[in-house]
Amino acid sequence: MLHQVIVDTGVLVALIDRRDRYHTWVTEQLTQIAPPLLDRPIPLLIPQSGV
Repeated sequence: MLHQVIVDTGVLVALIDRRDRYHTWVTEQLTQIAPPLLDRPIPLLIPQSGV
């Protein structure tokens, strides 16, 4: 079981999009990571219109 990993957004895209060529691989790899998957909150950048 892996305890520390770094991933980029490509992993998240492949996880969400079942048509992504890496979807199955990412799904299998994420089962090898010890919880919690995230150890701190990630701020969301939300674009604001009219600025």
